Amino acid sequence: MRLISYFCSLLLLVSQATFANNDASHHRYPASKETAQPLKTAPDGKPGFYSCEIEIINDSFSNVTVYGRYDDGVPLNPFNVYSYEYSHYIDLFYNGYCHSGMYLSVVTFSGYTIFSGYVFTGSTVHIVPSLNKQLKVSVEKAK
Repeated sequence: MRLISYFCSLLLLVSQATFANNDASHHRYPASKETAQPLKTAPDGKPGFYSCEIEIINDSFSNVTVYGRYDDGVPLNPFNVYSYEYSHYIDLFYNGYCHSGMYLSVVTFSGYTIFSGYVFTGSTVHIVPSLNKQLKVSVEKAK
C-alpha cells in the first residue's frame, strides 16, 4: 500500500512538470521601466518580425481588462491593463511552436467592449482616447 502511494505521488510530480507549460498564463508584465523590452528585432532591424507575442498598450484614461482565447482553444487568464501603464505582452510560444494568433476582447471596467477580434502574432493592440470620452483600439500588424 505504501509503495502505491509513493508511486502515485511520483506520478503526480512528473505530470505537473510535464504539463506546466500548457497553462494559459502566458501574459507577462515588465516589473519596471528598466526591464521593459521592446519587440524583438529581425536582422534587418524591423521590429516584431521574429516576435512570437502580442503587445498591449493602454494610452487612454480608462482601465481595461483583456480576455482571450488562443487559436487552439485554450483560454487566456484575463488581466487588467491600467491607464498609461507599461506595455503588456502575451506570449504565443508554447507547446513547442509559435501560434499564429489569438482571439482577443478588450473590455472597460464598466463592461463596455471596445475591441473584439482575431489578432495575429507580432501585432500591437493600442488603446487610445477618442471623441466624447470614448476609447478606440488600433491593431498594428508587424511588418
